This record gives sequence, structure tokens and C-alpha cells, in this order.
Amino acid sequence: MKKILCVCFAVMLMLVAVMPVSLASASVSDDSTVMYVKTGNGRCLLVRSEPSRNGKVLYTVPYGSAVHVHDIYGTGSWTFIGGTKKRSGGYVMTKYLVSEKPAAFDGSDSSAMENMETVASPFTVVTKSIRRGGTINLRLYPSKSAKLVQKLLPGTELTVTAESYQWYKVTLADGSFGYIYKDYTQLK
Repeated sequence: MKKILCVCFAVMLMLVAVMPVSLASASVSDDSTVMYVKTGNGRCLLVRSEPSRNGKVLYTVPYGSAVHVHDIYGTGSWTFIGGTKKRSGGYVMTKYLVSEKPAAFDGSDSSAMENMETVASPFTVVTKSIRRGGTINLRLYPSKSAKLVQKLLPGTELTVTAESYQWYKVTLADGSFGYIYKDYTQLK
């Protein structure tokens, strides 16, 4: 019985000793595939120390950047990417990697855009003052971090064509459109 336990223990030690070597060799392997970062919000992709959201963030990779993919882990939700001369490799979420370089981010594929529903009958709202002398931001897509289209004065009339939980897609009198946070409007 003791011999069997000793043999099992020795085999386990050998497996544990080999595992880190295979991961290290994956980061320097030449058989990597080039893929590109495409996040749903146009922001940088987080590179983590382990294949988990709890892994320490090592660095970030900008939207549209090329990365060298070495291995896909588990059910395919995490991918090990190689580093550069300055940085070691790490793990990223596979869903943010695509095979072709994406166009510049315009917000059209953000998760907030997916939640927008066209309204059956467009209706009119007006912007309301949120602080004395303040303007209201009309944005390129429904996110407070989205590019600013223009600043609107309180009392500006807008036609709502689509909505989500927190945002309206609106059209102005001149035909331009954008997205405005619902809390900054009131029904006319």
C-alpha cells in the first residue's frame, strides 16, 4: 500500500513540475495566431495574470490592436496571448478577439445599442435644466463615455425614435441625431 501511494505521489509531482514549463513555452512559441481586440465599448482589453475575472490586471491592450494568440483555455472563454519584449503574456476573454482588424469604434456594436428598441410612435421631449446655466450632452452612442455630438440648451425639443432603460435615441429639428440620457429630458 505504501509503495502504491509513493508511486502515485511521484507521478503527481512530475505532472505538477511539467505544467508550468508547458505554459511558459506557450508564451514564446512561434505557432501563434494573430487576432485583433474588439471590445463592445471601444475601450482597452484587460490582460490578466490568470484565466479569471479575479486575476490581477497586468496591462491593457487598445481597441483594434493585434495580439498573438497562443492557447484557448477551458470552455474557450479565456485565451492566453503572448506579450511583447516589454511585457509578459497573460489571459484575455476570448469573446473580445476577432480574426480581422475592426474598423474604428463608432459605438454601433456597444451593449447599450443592443438594448435600444424602436418606439412605435415617435414622441417629443424637451431637455431640462440639470443645474443652473448647464447644457445637456447629446452623444454618439448611449454611454456617458461616448463621443460628444453637441451640447444642447435646456428647452431644446427632440423627437424620440428609440429608447432603452436609461437612454433615448433622438432626432433634432435640423435632422441630426444622437443619444441623450433620459433623466435630462421631460415630456412636452
